[in-house]
Amino acid sequence: MFLFFSTGFAFGVVPEYAKLGGHGFAFTISRSKEMKGALPSRYLGLSNNSDVGNFSNHLFAVEFDTVQDFEFGDISDIHVGIDINDLESNASVNASYFSEENFTKQNLFLQCGKTIQAWIDYDSSRNLLNVTLSICIGILVLMRVMINFSCSLSPDNVDGVDMTLIAELLQ
Repeated sequence: MFLFFSTGFAFGVVPEYAKLGGHGFAFTISRSKEMKGALPSRYLGLSNNSDVGNFSNHLFAVEFDTVQDFEFGDISDIHVGIDINDLESNASVNASYFSEENFTKQNLFLQCGKTIQAWIDYDSSRNLLNVTLSICIGILVLMRVMINFSCSLSPDNVDGVDMTLIAELLQ
C-alpha cells in the first residue's frame, strides 16, 4: 500500500485547430502498463464501453478533461476529476488557478497553450489526495490546492502498480 506519493509535472495542450483536439489526458495508477481493450477518445485510453465501472479494473486516475461527456457525468469541458475504478469521477472541479494580479480564482482553459504545472499528492495516514494546478506566468507561480479528496488507495487497488500519464491526442 502507498503510505505517501507525490508527483508533479508540467504540460501544455496546444491543438492544431482550436475546436479540434483530444478529450484530455490522465495520470493513472493501475496494475498494468497495458490497459487491455482500452479505447481512445472519450475513454482516455483507460477503459472501453463494456468495461466502464468494473471494480476489478483496480484503476485510479486523475483526469484532465477537455470535453464534457454527459455519460460520465462530467461537470464541464475544463475539469479535473478523480476516478476510482470508473470514468465517472468521484470528485471533480473546474480547472482553475489563482491570479497573480489580484489573487482571485480564475477558470483555466486546459487547451490554452500555456504551460500548466500540476501536483498530485496522497497521504494514507490522513486518507487524503490533493490535486493542485498553477499556470506558469513569468517567474511567479501561484498555487493553492484545487481538489482535496478523502479516499483510501487500499492494497486491492494499488498492489504491484504502474504509474503512467496517458494522453488522448486526437478526436
